[in-house]
Amino acid sequence: MAMSTCHPTSSVRKKSSTSRRHNDTPSFPPEMLQALTRKQLLVLERMTKGESNKQIAYTLDIAETTVKAHVSAILRKLNVHNRVQAILSAGDIDFADYLRR
Repeated sequence: MAMSTCHPTSSVRKKSSTSRRHNDTPSFPPEMLQALTRKQLLVLERMTKGESNKQIAYTLDIAETTVKAHVSAILRKLNVHNRVQAILSAGDIDFADYLRR
């Protein structure tokens, strides 16, 4: 005999028509991105691809502690509090444009 669970309506989340979509997330002004060094831009690009610090270190052939230092500098320069905020705001950036300098 199957048991069904009844949830009060207050505990069931309803999907909102105003749910946040990726393109609703604000992007960084160009001046903030220009404040990043080339290596920091490369690290940020890898972060947006979902790579861990260890993966970024391997790909860029640098120490993991160096990646951590770059991530800290990126967060400070972009005025965000964590990696997720940086990634969400940097998701639509064309890194090729910034890496040509």
